[in-house]
Amino acid sequence: MKVTKTHLRKIIKEERAKLQLEQVEPTGSERMLAGGDEDLKERMASTLYELFVSELSFLTDDISPEQEALYSDWDMSIDVAGDEFRSLLLSSGVLASVVDMFAEVEDKLFAGQVGQ
Repeated sequence: MKVTKTHLRKIIKEERAKLQLEQVEPTGSERMLAGGDEDLKERMASTLYELFVSELSFLTDDISPEQEALYSDWDMSIDVAGDEFRSLLLSSGVLASVVDMFAEVEDKLFAGQVGQ
């Protein structure tokens, strides 16, 4: 079976995203004390970037000739769009809100208060 460059890139990105999700996190309070919220936001943004790029990479074979003419290097265009998406995630404050919710629920979990 021949593996295309696009398929190989997709596999690498998926595996990288899986590895990032498997890392063990300290509790919300421990993260706040250690200033780890920025690191968590960066990792979330990177994971969402990988998901964004991975999802768009599936469309590479489905683009029309008109779209292909717009972008001489579709994969590069996807990466640029992914970078823009990641920047917007970090600058919009969306991830800060998600990190706050994450810490709140995580603290409840470790305090035995989930579902109460």
